[in-house]
Amino acid sequence: MSKSKTACVLLSKKGFPGMTKSWTEFVRDRITHVEKNTPWWVNNKVTLGRFCADNDLPSPTVFKVWTDPSEIDFTGLPERFVLKPNIMSSSSGVMVLARQEDGTYYESLSKQTLTMDEIIVEQNRCLDKATYKKSFRVFAEEIVVDARNPQLVPADYKVYCFYDKPILVQQIDRNINPTGTAFFDGEFQPLDLAGKIESEWKHYQLIEPILPGTAQSMLSLASEVTKLIRTPFMRIDLYNSTRGALIGELTPAPGGPYHGKLYKFTEEYDVKLGGEWEDALHRIAAAPKQ
Repeated sequence: MSKSKTACVLLSKKGFPGMTKSWTEFVRDRITHVEKNTPWWVNNKVTLGRFCADNDLPSPTVFKVWTDPSEIDFTGLPERFVLKPNIMSSSSGVMVLARQEDGTYYESLSKQTLTMDEIIVEQNRCLDKATYKKSFRVFAEEIVVDARNPQLVPADYKVYCFYDKPILVQQIDRNINPTGTAFFDGEFQPLDLAGKIESEWKHYQLIEPILPGTAQSMLSLASEVTKLIRTPFMRIDLYNSTRGALIGELTPAPGGPYHGKLYKFTEEYDVKLGGEWEDALHRIAAAPKQ
């Protein structure tokens, strides 16, 4: 079948048995637990850290882990570090802290100076909101230093990887307001958004894409991670740091394009990504288990 005919089949899939589902439909199956054996454990950042350590995957160093906010003790930690709850999303509870001479801590994201009691209160708020309270932990990890400018919040590159095949990369710049974003294809070439991604760009501002020096390492890491987990799709969030490419988070069901509030895939591109998901399932079935 020619490429043009294939595209027609994909675009006219609705109502035809056996046609490719869209990426959004695959994610919906994942969220509603139609998909079996979804690796939801990656949402637990402490568990993910252990997975990275066990498989020699580069990620920020974890200094301490506490089972309850009341146990938090910063003794022995560096002057600057990041404090995070392990199972929250959208940066909830994340604090970038720097110890001050008077024993308080300057928090870079909120630009506030906090006492230890105020830090614990905030982490308790996260615990109160947590759905799985028994799994809740708070941990301190190293501050990731941006490779291009140590004074900036590190550039974040979110790789949409279908088993062993990166297809889409979203660049995030949190140093400007609103947050900046740009897109690349799976080979880290700037992506023409026409016919692929659409938005009113109220929450993001489009910026010029910046190719990281660690681009190839990022693509290799994304492929390695999804192969190790044997999942047909995962978004791997990576930092361009002075230590090279570092794994930040893994996201099984990215809410941004799924809900369409930040941006969304066009119907044509949504179906194309669904085809990548389906192809990934076939490659997993054919691959020997390690």
